[in-house]
Amino acid sequence: SFTSVVFSTEPVADGIALIVTVTEATPYIPSLSMKITQENGFEIGPALSSMNLFGTAAWASVYARFGGATNVGIRYTDPQLPGPSFAWGHTVSYFHRERTNELIGYSETSDEFFYEFKQSTSPSMRTGLRFRYMGLSADRPGVTLSSDDHDDISSLGLFVQHDSRNAVLPTDGWFMDAELSKYGVFGSNADYWRLDIVTQRYLPVPGLGRRHSLALSMFGTLVSGELGQTVPFHQEFYVGGTNSVRGWGLGARLGKNQWLNTAEYWYTLMDQKKWRVWFIKWRMGFQLGAFGDLGTAWSEPSRLEQNMIGGYGAGFRLTLPVITVVRLDFAYGEDGGGIQFLIGGAEKATAQRARVR
Repeated sequence: SFTSVVFSTEPVADGIALIVTVTEATPYIPSLSMKITQENGFEIGPALSSMNLFGTAAWASVYARFGGATNVGIRYTDPQLPGPSFAWGHTVSYFHRERTNELIGYSETSDEFFYEFKQSTSPSMRTGLRFRYMGLSADRPGVTLSSDDHDDISSLGLFVQHDSRNAVLPTDGWFMDAELSKYGVFGSNADYWRLDIVTQRYLPVPGLGRRHSLALSMFGTLVSGELGQTVPFHQEFYVGGTNSVRGWGLGARLGKNQWLNTAEYWYTLMDQKKWRVWFIKWRMGFQLGAFGDLGTAWSEPSRLEQNMIGGYGAGFRLTLPVITVVRLDFAYGEDGGGIQFLIGGAEKATAQRARVR
């Protein structure tokens, strides 16, 4: 909600007064929406965003992106209160996507709807439900479960979340999210269970000062059922590339289950600070870092360890409004693959949870 928060003191007759000066973010920001995926490349288009919709701290955006893929969507988040409360927080999103799936080799047209509501049970704990719907059409047979090359898949999931991070770009605290979902509810043509576990730990580096920090993350997904029978092939996981295991080619490993691990060290070149151009205000900063990734994807239990791959490297990241983070990385991993230059959008621990990476 704010681009800056400044604390100061001054003497008064009976003691000291604490003065808090805040600068509110621009309520509505016309901008360019950008997304970078290794599979479909760079997308860009117009967007309208609000980081403090109607002064309620709600976040909303409408966007249309074109380029490597076409994405049109709307997102809205109404945050829950920070302590135990009967008030629920809500997140709603819908988007339409047209793209080429380079990994399987088909043209996809899909519509996705997501709804989440959650309630705080403590200042850092939340519980709630998530509903998802996907309607996906393919231009060739063998991709969908349905014989008409179109799948309608709905799911309902229960989740528990812990979030004690200290900032948008955290240097201390935990983020954990565990969700158990049933796919195939409400008559859709899939039938499987899915367990997702996310763990992220942020740590200051003792003795080196506040500009140094570590970020550790783990993301695992276990899926029941059989590919092509109850689980569609378009939901298979592909590991390797900018947003999973850097230093390896896109889709170096594949399977219905996945396990991704990352360790990153970051040095803050410039703290988050307020920037202003005309009437638009935002926060931005810069960091340098080094990282290591380890991950695997598998369908048969015997392939879990055999499919394990790793990569490492160094990079630079820039924080921007709406996008949050742009990552510029140099990575090495695959034998004979050389050093790769990679561009990613969003924090890697966040980007690896997306279906299109």
